[in-house]
Amino acid sequence: MGKPIRLNFDQHIHFFEPNMKPATSIDVNTRFIFHTMDALEGRAYNHQDEFDLNDVNPATGPIFINGAKPGDVLAVHVYSIRPINTGYAGAGSGAQRIVRQFHIDGNEIRFSDGISLKMQPMIGVIGVAPREGRYSNMIAGDHGGNMDCNLARAGATVYLPIFIDGGLLAMGDVHAVMGDGEVGGQGIEVGAEIEIEVAIENWQLKRPFIETDEVWATVAAASDFMTAAWTAVGDMVDYIGMKFGLSPPEALLLVSLAGNIRVCQIVTAMPTARVELPKGMNMSPEHLLGYNSRKDKMSFLDAKVA
Repeated sequence: MGKPIRLNFDQHIHFFEPNMKPATSIDVNTRFIFHTMDALEGRAYNHQDEFDLNDVNPATGPIFINGAKPGDVLAVHVYSIRPINTGYAGAGSGAQRIVRQFHIDGNEIRFSDGISLKMQPMIGVIGVAPREGRYSNMIAGDHGGNMDCNLARAGATVYLPIFIDGGLLAMGDVHAVMGDGEVGGQGIEVGAEIEIEVAIENWQLKRPFIETDEVWATVAAASDFMTAAWTAVGDMVDYIGMKFGLSPPEALLLVSLAGNIRVCQIVTAMPTARVELPKGMNMSPEHLLGYNSRKDKMSFLDAKVA
């Protein structure tokens, strides 16, 4: 295997839109490294700083995926996320705002005397060009974007629906560690090197989907958290219905018994929720081998009960 292709952070975007100019193009099954800046492009800010949507959450890219067509699914396997500088995080507002810097060295991050955090790098912003519209990197949508999902980490595969030729993949806003919800408004913001490999798959996907060794997860964003959560539930019902050959009521029952609604982030105009279904259920080998294209005429909305 040759040396991975690399894209530096000087090629970046602050908005996802259909007419983005690609920074480069790659073939599937090619190792690729995104070199990303931190969320404020190297500026740790305090309550006196001013910023707008044009200088936050830079996402390195976009890259054109050769052969990717609308209706395909882009599978982004994350091999590694390597923070490369001192991180920072803040919380509070006005005179009460605090900002701290954190030295990134090894797997532990010192918060204060007697308190250390385990480093768990994750990708805050990852997405493709939307079918239409212009989406700030501050928010998430069907295209991905600022999902701030803790599952987007090394070893995971992030699946994104492709809306335009080439997909136009970009990513950034890496956190050395972040709690679900990101309730203070930030994780530990860091620059990073993200090594990935992409593939193109052919199945039905409306919104982002993430797979780890432990779970499958549907991810959705909306103007309120409840709507995002129920959208993610519906997507999981659709996915496992097709994968396992279950009717919508059966799939909804399985999600009700074994699934978990999780918070990704609740601090932007588009809160993000996910539904996780554990892989540890007792499934037959054919269920674990892959996608089942069976379609049921009944929809999730027909199956949903109050």
